[in-house]
Formats: sequence, structure tokens, C-alpha cells
Amino acid sequence: FFDCCVCACMASHASAKTVEPVVEDKDAADECPAWIPYDQRPDWADVMAVPQDDGPHNVVRIDYTPEFSSTMDYFRGIMARGEKSMRALAITAEASRLNPGNYVAWWYRRQCLLALGCDFQEELEWMRPQLMACPKNYQMWFHRRELIIHDPNRDIVQEKALIDAALDDDSKNYHSWCHRRWLVQTYGAYDGELDWVADMLQIDVRNNSAWNYRYFLMDCHILKVLEGEERTQVLHREFQWAMQAIEAAPNNESPHNYLFGLSSLLLDAALILYLKNLIKAMVDLGTAQPNCVFARTTLFQCLDKLGSIAETTTGLDSATVQWLGSKVENYQHAVAVAKELQTMDRIRKKYWWYQQRRLEQELQESGSADVLVEPPECVSGATKSSVSA
Repeated sequence: FFDCCVCACMASHASAKTVEPVVEDKDAADECPAWIPYDQRPDWADVMAVPQDDGPHNVVRIDYTPEFSSTMDYFRGIMARGEKSMRALAITAEASRLNPGNYVAWWYRRQCLLALGCDFQEELEWMRPQLMACPKNYQMWFHRRELIIHDPNRDIVQEKALIDAALDDDSKNYHSWCHRRWLVQTYGAYDGELDWVADMLQIDVRNNSAWNYRYFLMDCHILKVLEGEERTQVLHREFQWAMQAIEAAPNNESPHNYLFGLSSLLLDAALILYLKNLIKAMVDLGTAQPNCVFARTTLFQCLDKLGSIAETTTGLDSATVQWLGSKVENYQHAVAVAKELQTMDRIRKKYWWYQQRRLEQELQESGSADVLVEPPECVSGATKSSVSA
């Protein structure tokens, strides 16, 4: 199939005409000419092959196929000449077909495309079948990125459609999500993205990649362009939206992280009010779902954050100041939650003991508490002795 694509690519770049889709069947495969080694091709007779240098003591020889060895030897040969030609472009297609992760082949292909003034839209379409066959190949996604950067006729809608197709196959493909984020952020293509990612989360509410992308939209665009009441309304909507996702699946960590993450985008009174609402929601959730580790985890994070800002936040009304309390009070509440989590979250028992110890030491250093930190049973005797001492 890819042999046919290479043939089509060579014809396409030479004639600058649209290439018809290649049909993958036996008859079509029979029509493709048999592969000929490069040292038997008259039009390559002027190129000196450069064999792979494995050093004087090759311990384990890799058993490359004759096709791979011949292609790579002549690819290195044409690179040594610095040649940017149609045949150089053609051999990069073969090299990338034989090893789609060959970064140098993709890089040299771009150099040829730029030198020859090729149609980048044609190249983007040519590589699509390879990308869909290897959607977790970083080199191909990067190749597309570079082509889009250099293409004045870039089609953002078409590129989003390609990403959609890749995510339909694997909705958590890291490279697809990274490519979409780059595309949207670089070219300001934010329109419709919030609705799009909402649809992704409707399909799979546990898709952490989608939650991360939603946070990216809030951080890099939506909350940056809104002020005052509009900003407040969006935050309220996001709070309610994420809480509905939590109510549907309380032990899904992603929306808990999303809600606490939004607090990092707020300051002063707005931050205090947001944390107050989040704490109330987590207390209610913990009451309804007493075994929900993530409700307790988010509660701990909120109390820890409140303790760190309690004495520096200004511009609060008296009722909020009274609710906020002091650094000591918030840290003491957080310590109590950390102790609970050592029982609830056994896998991370040491981590929660560490958090308990950190806050109790903060309290000791401020002269607000006289606490002897006792490590949990899972900590080694040597560590326990050193802590007690």
C-alpha cells in the first residue's frame, strides 16, 4: 500500500496534479512495480551509498531487510551531497515509510519541500494515511506542524477534522491533543472549542485529556478575555458543570482536579469565595459519599491553600474574614483531613503522612502548636527514630 503511495507522491510532486486515492486490494498491489535496489537504478548511479557505521566492534548486528539497507544507504548518500531534488524527496518518502519514526527523514523531506517550492496542502494530504496508521508517532505530528507554519493557505478547519479522526480512534492520544492545543493557541482558533470538548466529555467523562484541554481553554483564553460579572458567571457555570460530572461519577479524579485547578486562576476575594463554595461542595459530597477519597483530597487542598493565604489576603468583608479564619485554624483542619486520608487512601499513606508532618512543622515553627509528629506504621524504623529524635 505504501509503495503505491510513494509512487503516487513522486508523480504528484512532479506534475502538481491531484492524486486519486489508492485502493488497497490485490489487483492494485499487483500493478505496483517490483521494488528495485538503488544500486541497480540507472538514475541513482551518480550517488555514492553511505553504509551505516556500526563501529569496529558491532556486538549485535541488526538484521535489516535488503530494502531498508539499500534505501538508508542511498538516503545518507544523497544527504551527504546536500541535494534537494525530486529524487531526494522521493527517497525521503521511502525512508519514512520504512521507519515512520525517522526524524532525520522527515526533517530532510521538509528541506526538499521548501527548496522545491512544493504545495504544502498536497504534502499534508499525502501523509494523512501514514499518520492515521501511526497516530502516536511524534515525528509525523511535528512534520504537520512545520508544514502548517510555512503554509500561507493553511486550513485550520481541515486540520481540526484530521485531529477529530485521530481522536475517534484513540480519544486519549497525547500527540493529537498536543497538536490541537498548539493549533488553537497559535492561530487563535478558539471558536467552538468549549462546546467541542464538552461533547468529548459527554462521550467519556473520565477522559483526563479532555479535562486538561478544558482547563487550557479557561486558562489561556476564556477567563483572560472576560472581566467582572461575565467572568463570575463563567466560573459559576464551570463549577456547576464539573459538579454534575462528579455527582455522576464521584470517584472520577479528573473533575476534582479541574475544580481545584480553576482556583489557581483567581486572586484575593474572588479566590476566597471560590474556595468557600468548593469546600462546602466537598463536605456535602463527603457526607453523601463517605468513602470518596477525591472529595477528601480536594478538601485538603482547599484548606492548605486557605492557610497559605489567610494572613495576606486583603479587601474582604467582615463576614468573609470571620469564615476564613486564621492560618493556624486552616492548617489544623487540613492536618485532620490528612490523618483521615492515611486511612482512606492506603496506597498513598506515606504521602499523606508527609503532608501531615509538613503542616504540623509549619504550626510548630509559628509557635502555634506543640505537636509530636508520629509517622505511620508503613514508615521504616530508621525513619521513625530519626523523626522522633
